[in-house]
Amino acid sequence: MKKKTTVLVSAFLVISVCYLYSNLFTKNMVAGMYVTNNKETAFHGQVLPDSLTLFADNSIISNVYGTGTYNIEHTVTGTKISMNYTKDSVSTVVYPTDLYRSYFSEPRIARFSEFYYQKVK
Repeated sequence: MKKKTTVLVSAFLVISVCYLYSNLFTKNMVAGMYVTNNKETAFHGQVLPDSLTLFADNSIISNVYGTGTYNIEHTVTGTKISMNYTKDSVSTVVYPTDLYRSYFSEPRIARFSEFYYQKVK
């Protein structure tokens, strides 16, 4: 019985650590330069490739979207990031999306199912 309990507790701890590693990010872990993974297709008039720089003061700069701000929110399902920028100096656009990391890789900002920004530095 004790061996079974030890195995279950160990499995729970391994799964918990893997989940936290893939889904929990601090502001300093998020700040940096990201580039798109898609080099051929344009989304919503976007000219690719694009780079996106997130700064520790919650500001962003993108080749496509221009300047704006971002906000990080921690939820049960992982870390969410909302990017806000002004389009055509008239309206503010908000893009809520997920922030995640595959095993032993840099963080990614998911835009669509197969389109994401990968952190490079």
